[in-house]
Amino acid sequence: MALREAGASVALFERRPAPGHRYGETLPPEIGPLLTDLGLGDDLRSLGPVPSPGSVVVWGSDRPSEQDFVFKPQGEGWHVDRGAFDSMLRAAAVRAGVCLIGGVDIRQVWALAGRWYLRESSGRQWEARFLLDASGRPGLRILHRPRRIVDDTLLAIVLRVAGAGEADRDLRTTIEAIAGGWWYTAPIPRNETVAMFFTDPQGLDSPSGIDGHLALAPVTAARLQGLVRVERRVLSVQSSVRARLCGPGWLAVGEAAASFDPLSGMGVLSAMSQGLYAGGAVARHLDGDLDAPDEAARRFHETFLRYRAERIRYYAQERRFGRSGFWGRRLGPAPSADHVAVS
Repeated sequence: MALREAGASVALFERRPAPGHRYGETLPPEIGPLLTDLGLGDDLRSLGPVPSPGSVVVWGSDRPSEQDFVFKPQGEGWHVDRGAFDSMLRAAAVRAGVCLIGGVDIRQVWALAGRWYLRESSGRQWEARFLLDASGRPGLRILHRPRRIVDDTLLAIVLRVAGAGEADRDLRTTIEAIAGGWWYTAPIPRNETVAMFFTDPQGLDSPSGIDGHLALAPVTAARLQGLVRVERRVLSVQSSVRARLCGPGWLAVGEAAASFDPLSGMGVLSAMSQGLYAGGAVARHLDGDLDAPDEAARRFHETFLRYRAERIRYYAQERRFGRSGFWGRRLGPAPSADHVAVS
Protein backbone atom coordinates (compact mmCIF):
# COMPACT_ATOMS: atom_id res chain seq x y z
CA MET A 1 0.00 0.00 0.00
CA ALA A 2 2.89 2.38 0.79
CA LEU A 3 4.48 1.61 -2.57
CA ARG A 4 1.21 2.13 -4.43
CA GLU A 5 0.77 5.48 -2.70
CA ALA A 6 4.25 6.38 -3.98
CA GLY A 7 3.15 5.52 -7.53
CA ALA A 8 4.88 2.15 -7.95
CA SER A 9 3.38 -0.80 -9.78
CA VAL A 10 3.13 -3.64 -7.24
CA ALA A 11 2.42 -7.37 -7.52
CA LEU A 12 1.80 -9.37 -4.34
CA PHE A 13 2.35 -13.13 -4.61
CA GLU A 14 0.57 -15.39 -2.15
CA ARG A 15 1.17 -19.13 -2.10
CA ARG A 16 -2.33 -19.92 -0.81
CA PRO A 17 -5.26 -19.06 -3.08
CA ALA A 18 -7.08 -17.77 0.00
CA PRO A 19 -6.02 -17.29 3.63
CA GLY A 20 -5.99 -20.53 5.56
CA HIS A 21 -6.85 -20.94 9.22
CA ARG A 22 -4.61 -18.81 11.42
CA TYR A 23 -4.59 -18.73 15.18
CA GLY A 24 -5.92 -15.84 17.19
CA GLU A 25 -3.98 -12.63 17.51
CA THR A 26 -4.05 -9.99 20.20
CA LEU A 27 -3.42 -6.55 18.72
CA PRO A 28 -1.92 -4.09 21.22
CA PRO A 29 -3.43 -0.62 21.67
CA GLU A 30 -0.42 0.85 19.80
CA ILE A 31 -1.70 -0.60 16.53
CA GLY A 32 -4.73 1.73 16.54
CA PRO A 33 -2.98 4.84 15.16
CA LEU A 34 -1.24 2.75 12.49
CA LEU A 35 -4.54 1.29 11.26
CA THR A 36 -6.10 4.76 11.33
CA ASP A 37 -3.25 6.17 9.24
CA LEU A 38 -3.87 3.38 6.71
CA GLY A 39 -7.59 4.14 6.67
CA LEU A 40 -8.42 0.70 8.09
CA GLY A 41 -10.19 1.61 11.32
CA ASP A 42 -13.65 0.83 9.94
CA ASP A 43 -12.34 -2.32 8.24
CA LEU A 44 -11.12 -3.64 11.59
CA ARG A 45 -14.42 -2.91 13.30
CA SER A 46 -16.28 -4.75 10.52
CA LEU A 47 -14.50 -7.96 11.56
CA GLY A 48 -16.27 -7.94 14.93
CA PRO A 49 -13.05 -8.05 16.98
CA VAL A 50 -13.18 -8.85 20.67
CA PRO A 51 -12.03 -5.91 22.83
CA SER A 52 -8.77 -6.46 24.74
CA PRO A 53 -9.12 -4.32 27.89
CA GLY A 54 -5.88 -5.45 29.54
CA SER A 55 -3.80 -8.38 30.71
CA VAL A 56 -3.21 -10.65 33.69
CA VAL A 57 0.40 -11.75 34.15
CA VAL A 58 1.76 -14.37 36.56
CA TRP A 59 5.52 -14.01 36.09
CA GLY A 60 8.27 -13.86 38.71
CA SER A 61 5.68 -14.17 41.48
CA ASP A 62 2.71 -16.33 42.41
CA ARG A 63 0.59 -13.20 42.65
CA PRO A 64 -1.10 -12.14 39.39
CA SER A 65 -0.28 -8.67 38.11
CA GLU A 66 -3.05 -6.84 36.24
CA GLN A 67 -2.67 -4.13 33.60
CA ASP A 68 -5.64 -2.09 32.42
CA PHE A 69 -5.33 -0.65 28.92
CA VAL A 70 -7.76 2.13 29.81
CA PHE A 71 -4.74 4.08 31.05
CA LYS A 72 -2.99 3.87 27.67
CA PRO A 73 -3.38 6.92 25.39
CA GLN A 74 -4.50 4.64 22.52
CA GLY A 75 -7.18 2.93 24.60
CA GLU A 76 -7.91 -0.81 24.44
CA GLY A 77 -6.47 -3.40 22.08
CA TRP A 78 -8.28 -6.10 20.11
CA HIS A 79 -8.45 -9.88 19.85
CA VAL A 80 -8.99 -10.83 16.20
CA ASP A 81 -9.43 -13.84 13.99
CA ARG A 82 -6.03 -13.79 12.31
CA GLY A 83 -7.27 -15.26 9.03
CA ALA A 84 -9.99 -12.61 8.78
CA PHE A 85 -7.49 -9.89 9.68
CA ASP A 86 -5.11 -11.03 6.93
CA SER A 87 -8.01 -11.10 4.44
CA MET A 88 -8.86 -7.53 5.44
CA LEU A 89 -5.29 -6.41 4.71
CA ARG A 90 -5.25 -8.20 1.35
CA ALA A 91 -8.53 -6.57 0.34
CA ALA A 92 -7.19 -3.15 1.33
CA ALA A 93 -4.08 -3.73 -0.78
CA VAL A 94 -6.21 -4.67 -3.80
CA ARG A 95 -8.35 -1.53 -3.33
CA ALA A 96 -5.10 0.47 -3.34
CA GLY A 97 -4.26 -1.00 -6.75
CA VAL A 98 -1.96 -3.88 -5.82
CA CYS A 99 -2.09 -6.83 -8.22
CA LEU A 100 -2.78 -9.84 -5.95
CA ILE A 101 -1.71 -13.18 -7.43
CA GLY A 102 -2.86 -16.03 -5.22
CA GLY A 103 -2.31 -19.77 -5.33
CA VAL A 104 1.15 -19.57 -6.90
CA ASP A 105 4.31 -21.53 -6.20
CA ILE A 106 7.45 -19.53 -7.05
CA ARG A 107 10.05 -22.07 -8.16
CA GLN A 108 12.86 -19.82 -9.40
CA VAL A 109 14.08 -16.34 -8.49
CA TRP A 110 17.04 -14.75 -10.24
CA ALA A 111 18.53 -11.37 -11.15
CA LEU A 112 19.82 -10.33 -14.55
CA ALA A 113 21.02 -6.92 -15.74
CA GLY A 114 19.46 -5.06 -12.82
CA ARG A 115 16.06 -6.77 -13.07
CA TRP A 116 14.44 -9.54 -11.04
CA TYR A 117 12.70 -12.54 -12.60
CA LEU A 118 10.30 -14.96 -10.90
CA ARG A 119 9.06 -18.16 -12.47
CA GLU A 120 6.02 -20.06 -11.23
CA SER A 121 5.70 -23.83 -11.26
CA SER A 122 3.30 -23.37 -14.20
CA GLY A 123 6.10 -21.73 -16.19
CA ARG A 124 4.61 -18.23 -16.09
CA GLN A 125 7.32 -15.61 -15.57
CA TRP A 126 7.33 -12.18 -13.93
CA GLU A 127 9.77 -9.28 -14.07
CA ALA A 128 10.37 -6.46 -11.57
CA ARG A 129 12.81 -3.73 -10.63
CA PHE A 130 12.80 -4.60 -6.91
CA LEU A 131 11.98 -7.68 -4.84
CA LEU A 132 10.58 -7.63 -1.29
CA ASP A 133 10.79 -10.96 0.52
CA ALA A 134 7.88 -11.17 2.99
CA SER A 135 7.60 -14.96 2.85
CA GLY A 136 8.12 -15.64 6.56
CA ARG A 137 10.90 -17.46 8.39
CA PRO A 138 11.88 -19.84 5.54
CA GLY A 139 12.53 -16.94 3.17
CA LEU A 140 13.00 -16.98 -0.58
CA ARG A 141 16.25 -18.28 -1.95
CA ILE A 142 17.63 -14.99 -3.30
CA LEU A 143 21.08 -15.64 -4.76
CA HIS A 144 21.84 -17.76 -1.68
CA ARG A 145 20.08 -20.13 0.67
CA PRO A 146 18.72 -17.99 3.50
CA ARG A 147 20.72 -18.56 6.69
CA ARG A 148 19.27 -17.52 10.03
CA ILE A 149 20.93 -16.83 13.35
CA VAL A 150 18.70 -18.53 15.94
CA ASP A 151 18.42 -16.55 19.15
CA ASP A 152 16.04 -18.86 21.01
CA THR A 153 14.06 -21.96 20.16
CA LEU A 154 10.49 -22.28 21.34
CA LEU A 155 7.64 -24.60 20.49
CA ALA A 156 3.99 -23.74 20.99
CA ILE A 157 1.38 -26.34 21.85
CA VAL A 158 -1.78 -24.63 20.63
CA LEU A 159 -5.24 -25.43 21.96
CA ARG A 160 -8.35 -23.89 20.42
CA VAL A 161 -11.32 -24.29 22.75
CA ALA A 162 -14.99 -23.28 22.80
CA GLY A 163 -18.02 -23.42 25.05
CA ALA A 164 -18.23 -20.46 27.43
CA GLY A 165 -21.03 -17.99 27.09
CA GLU A 166 -20.01 -14.66 25.61
CA ALA A 167 -21.01 -12.76 28.73
CA ASP A 168 -18.95 -15.08 30.94
CA ARG A 169 -15.65 -14.61 29.13
CA ASP A 170 -12.71 -12.77 30.61
CA LEU A 171 -11.61 -10.58 27.69
CA ARG A 172 -8.11 -9.97 29.01
CA THR A 173 -4.95 -11.72 27.84
CA THR A 174 -3.40 -14.06 30.41
CA ILE A 175 0.29 -14.97 30.64
CA GLU A 176 1.33 -17.49 33.28
CA ALA A 177 4.81 -18.95 33.88
CA ILE A 178 5.30 -22.49 35.20
CA ALA A 179 8.34 -24.71 35.63
CA GLY A 180 8.36 -26.05 32.07
CA GLY A 181 7.50 -22.88 30.13
CA TRP A 182 4.64 -20.39 30.03
CA TRP A 183 1.00 -20.16 29.03
CA TYR A 184 -0.76 -17.55 26.88
CA THR A 185 -4.57 -17.40 26.77
CA ALA A 186 -6.83 -14.99 24.90
CA PRO A 187 -10.41 -14.94 23.59
CA ILE A 188 -11.07 -14.75 19.86
CA PRO A 189 -14.26 -14.14 17.84
CA ARG A 190 -16.97 -16.79 17.44
CA ASN A 191 -16.98 -17.47 21.19
CA GLU A 192 -13.67 -19.34 21.11
CA THR A 193 -10.46 -19.09 23.12
CA VAL A 194 -6.88 -19.81 22.13
CA ALA A 195 -4.46 -21.19 24.73
CA MET A 196 -0.80 -21.71 23.86
CA PHE A 197 1.84 -23.38 25.97
CA PHE A 198 5.36 -22.27 25.05
CA THR A 199 8.15 -24.66 25.89
CA ASP A 200 11.36 -26.27 24.66
CA PRO A 201 11.28 -29.44 22.56
CA GLN A 202 12.05 -31.23 25.84
CA GLY A 203 8.71 -29.98 27.18
CA LEU A 204 6.89 -32.18 24.69
CA ASP A 205 8.30 -35.25 26.42
CA SER A 206 6.61 -34.57 29.76
CA PRO A 207 5.01 -37.83 31.02
CA SER A 208 1.88 -35.95 32.08
CA GLY A 209 1.52 -34.22 28.72
CA ILE A 210 -0.23 -30.91 28.16
CA ASP A 211 -2.74 -31.60 30.94
CA GLY A 212 0.13 -31.89 33.39
CA HIS A 213 1.45 -28.48 32.34
CA LEU A 214 -2.06 -27.04 32.63
CA ALA A 215 -2.48 -28.42 36.16
CA LEU A 216 0.54 -26.33 37.24
CA ALA A 217 -1.06 -23.11 35.92
CA PRO A 218 -4.09 -22.36 38.15
CA VAL A 219 -5.02 -19.02 36.54
CA THR A 220 -4.95 -20.52 33.02
CA ALA A 221 -6.73 -23.70 34.13
CA ALA A 222 -9.54 -21.63 35.65
CA ARG A 223 -10.06 -19.82 32.34
CA LEU A 224 -10.24 -23.08 30.40
CA GLN A 225 -12.35 -25.03 32.87
CA GLY A 226 -15.41 -26.57 31.24
CA LEU A 227 -14.40 -25.61 27.71
CA VAL A 228 -14.25 -28.13 24.87
CA ARG A 229 -11.05 -28.57 22.91
CA VAL A 230 -11.67 -28.02 19.22
CA GLU A 231 -8.12 -28.33 17.90
CA ARG A 232 -4.57 -29.06 19.05
CA ARG A 233 -1.39 -28.31 17.09
CA VAL A 234 2.34 -27.89 17.69
CA LEU A 235 4.14 -24.96 16.04
CA SER A 236 7.73 -23.75 15.91
CA VAL A 237 7.96 -20.16 17.16
CA GLN A 238 11.71 -19.61 17.39
CA SER A 239 13.16 -16.11 17.48
CA SER A 240 15.85 -15.55 14.87
CA VAL A 241 17.30 -13.03 12.45
CA ARG A 242 18.31 -13.53 8.85
CA ALA A 243 22.07 -13.41 8.33
CA ARG A 244 21.64 -11.21 5.25
CA LEU A 245 18.77 -8.74 5.27
CA CYS A 246 19.17 -7.08 1.89
CA GLY A 247 21.23 -6.90 -1.26
CA PRO A 248 21.20 -5.27 -4.69
CA GLY A 249 17.54 -4.83 -5.57
CA TRP A 250 16.03 -6.85 -2.70
CA LEU A 251 15.03 -6.48 0.95
CA ALA A 252 13.66 -8.92 3.54
CA VAL A 253 10.77 -7.68 5.69
CA GLY A 254 8.62 -9.08 8.50
CA GLU A 255 9.49 -12.59 9.67
CA ALA A 256 11.60 -13.10 6.55
CA ALA A 257 13.94 -10.57 8.21
CA ALA A 258 13.48 -11.41 11.90
CA SER A 259 11.05 -13.37 14.07
CA PHE A 260 10.32 -12.61 17.70
CA ASP A 261 9.41 -14.52 20.85
CA PRO A 262 5.60 -14.27 21.17
CA LEU A 263 6.13 -12.94 24.69
CA SER A 264 7.29 -9.66 23.16
CA GLY A 265 3.93 -9.02 21.48
CA MET A 266 5.85 -7.64 18.48
CA GLY A 267 4.40 -9.88 15.76
CA VAL A 268 1.75 -8.06 13.72
CA LEU A 269 2.62 -4.56 14.95
CA SER A 270 6.29 -4.97 14.04
CA ALA A 271 5.52 -6.54 10.65
CA MET A 272 3.11 -3.77 9.68
CA SER A 273 5.46 -1.02 10.88
CA GLN A 274 8.31 -2.63 8.96
CA GLY A 275 6.11 -2.93 5.90
CA LEU A 276 5.33 0.79 5.92
CA TYR A 277 8.98 1.69 6.43
CA ALA A 278 10.15 -0.76 3.76
CA GLY A 279 7.61 0.61 1.29
CA GLY A 280 8.98 4.11 1.76
CA ALA A 281 12.59 2.89 1.49
CA VAL A 282 11.94 1.01 -1.76
CA ALA A 283 10.09 4.02 -3.19
CA ARG A 284 13.14 6.18 -2.45
CA HIS A 285 15.37 3.53 -4.00
CA LEU A 286 13.31 3.55 -7.20
CA ASP A 287 13.65 7.35 -7.26
CA GLY A 288 17.45 7.07 -7.13
CA ASP A 289 18.36 6.78 -3.42
CA LEU A 290 20.27 3.52 -3.73
CA ASP A 291 21.18 3.42 -0.02
CA ALA A 292 17.58 3.45 1.23
CA PRO A 293 17.16 -0.37 1.44
CA ASP A 294 20.45 -0.63 3.40
CA GLU A 295 19.13 1.93 5.87
CA ALA A 296 15.92 -0.07 6.27
CA ALA A 297 17.90 -3.28 6.86
CA ARG A 298 20.02 -1.59 9.53
CA ARG A 299 16.86 -0.36 11.22
CA PHE A 300 15.35 -3.87 11.22
CA HIS A 301 18.56 -5.34 12.61
CA GLU A 302 18.77 -2.75 15.38
CA THR A 303 15.17 -3.52 16.30
CA PHE A 304 16.09 -7.18 16.67
CA LEU A 305 19.11 -6.40 18.88
CA ARG A 306 16.97 -4.24 21.19
CA TYR A 307 14.32 -6.97 21.32
CA ARG A 308 16.93 -9.61 22.18
CA ALA A 309 18.28 -7.61 25.11
CA GLU A 310 14.74 -7.04 26.40
CA ARG A 311 13.85 -10.73 26.00
CA ILE A 312 16.84 -11.81 28.09
CA ARG A 313 16.02 -9.23 30.75
CA TYR A 314 12.37 -10.30 30.96
CA TYR A 315 13.08 -14.04 31.21
CA ALA A 316 15.64 -13.31 33.93
CA GLN A 317 12.84 -11.88 36.10
CA GLU A 318 11.38 -15.39 36.54
CA ARG A 319 13.52 -17.09 39.23
CA ARG A 320 10.96 -19.27 41.01
CA PHE A 321 11.99 -22.40 39.12
CA GLY A 322 15.76 -22.41 39.56
CA ARG A 323 18.51 -22.18 36.98
CA SER A 324 17.98 -25.48 35.19
CA GLY A 325 15.65 -26.71 32.49
CA PHE A 326 13.54 -24.29 30.47
CA TRP A 327 14.39 -21.20 32.53
CA GLY A 328 18.06 -21.98 32.99
CA ARG A 329 18.53 -22.21 29.23
CA ARG A 330 17.32 -18.61 28.95
CA LEU A 331 19.62 -17.07 31.55
CA GLY A 332 22.87 -17.55 29.63
CA PRO A 333 24.34 -15.25 26.97
CA ALA A 334 22.49 -15.21 23.65
CA PRO A 335 24.25 -15.98 20.37
CA SER A 336 25.77 -12.92 18.75
CA ALA A 337 23.84 -11.41 15.86
CA ASP A 338 26.15 -8.40 15.46
CA HIS A 339 27.65 -9.69 12.23
CA VAL A 340 24.39 -9.64 10.28
CA ALA A 341 24.97 -8.25 6.80
CA VAL A 342 22.72 -5.54 5.41
CA SER A 343 24.12 -5.31 1.88
